Amino acid sequence: MGTEAIGGSGGIHYVANASDKKKANNMDLNAETFMTLLIAQMQYQDPLEPQSNTDFVAQLAQLTSLEQMQTMNSSLTTSQAMGFVGKEIYAEILNSETGVTEAYAGIVESVIMQSGSVYVVTDGNAIPVENVLMVSDVPAVQTPQIPQTPQQPTLPEDAVNPEVQPEPGDTPETPEEPEQSGTDAAEGV
Repeated sequence: MGTEAIGGSGGIHYVANASDKKKANNMDLNAETFMTLLIAQMQYQDPLEPQSNTDFVAQLAQLTSLEQMQTMNSSLTTSQAMGFVGKEIYAEILNSETGVTEAYAGIVESVIMQSGSVYVVTDGNAIPVENVLMVSDVPAVQTPQIPQTPQQPTLPEDAVNPEVQPEPGDTPETPEEPEQSGTDAAEGV
């Protein structure tokens, strides 16, 4: 496909779109950046009207809040991606070179976290989790059921079952009557 690989190893193709490249070039706002800006602000403030300490504390509180939200967002994104494993996904990514939106679909095999980004891997492509548009369960493979013949309950050999009917041709054993002699037969019993 014509998507741009942004790194990778092990035969996995990392798919990126234009917004991912811009994110990689942006400077992250962290505590070090904030302190640098704060020192510069203090150095160049108007000495006749200096900023109050409460303004600096408010800015520090905002930075702390922002960092906590970023951490929570990262955790939720990772958790969401882990939930996609074994499920079928559909994603669309804009190819920054051609301007064409490319579609990816498949079953998520694994999750990769690289450079602060979370990717789901399907068919050898690492797709940013924020580009996943649809998730569905994979239908379970149904195994054919083999019909079983109902088994008759077995009784001990010496048990008598009144419901059992003799099979045709089977005659119950009856004591044989003694044969009559010819004279008794002639008398017309």
